[in-house]
Amino acid sequence: GIYKSLPPYVAGKDFLAHGYVITKKKDNDYTNIYISLWGYLVVIKTNEIRLNEYLNTMDKVYIKLWK
Repeated sequence: GIYKSLPPYVAGKDFLAHGYVITKKKDNDYTNIYISLWGYLVVIKTNEIRLNEYLNTMDKVYIKLWK
């Protein structure tokens, strides 16, 4: 999941990283949202208007991955 505030997580079990939205680029019907996590670049390709409106350049975000 992508969050703007620290989500609940289980230390040692869930992957949680914070970073910043560095840019958004339009690609035909999709928007590519670029997020920098400690130098690693995560690119989210979406056509969801809600997600595109939720995230803005230089927003601090948390990415959580869990089973």
